[in-house]
Amino acid sequence: MMLYLVIIPAAIVLSCNLLLYLWTVINFFSKKRPGEKVTRNKNKQQYKEAKRRLKFSVILFVMFGITWIFGFLIFNSSDVSLAFAYIFTIFNSLQGFSLFIVSIGRKKAIRESIQETFVKLTPTTIIGYSK
Repeated sequence: MMLYLVIIPAAIVLSCNLLLYLWTVINFFSKKRPGEKVTRNKNKQQYKEAKRRLKFSVILFVMFGITWIFGFLIFNSSDVSLAFAYIFTIFNSLQGFSLFIVSIGRKKAIRESIQETFVKLTPTTIIGYSK
């Protein structure tokens, strides 16, 4: 009964999401921008940007997809389904943090700013003693 009520509809939704994801990525990287002159330097920049975006897209796809793999494994009627439920819950709750790390935390300027903030918050400044 669980198969018909949960797993099949979830599989249909995830399959549609996968198809839409692939369609979006293919269309995004295959279309030319209208009125854009193609030069050798511009072409290298576009290649680097496209490579960066594709890498980011794949990271997000894997990061969000792994969670749902464990979600499907919960419905396995074995003893490890409780472990999969815990893993699913932990991964699902950490998706926002992972998204922050992948999208914002990888930028050098932001990392340096965060590092400066933590250096300012040394134990001596928190207690009230400063040099």
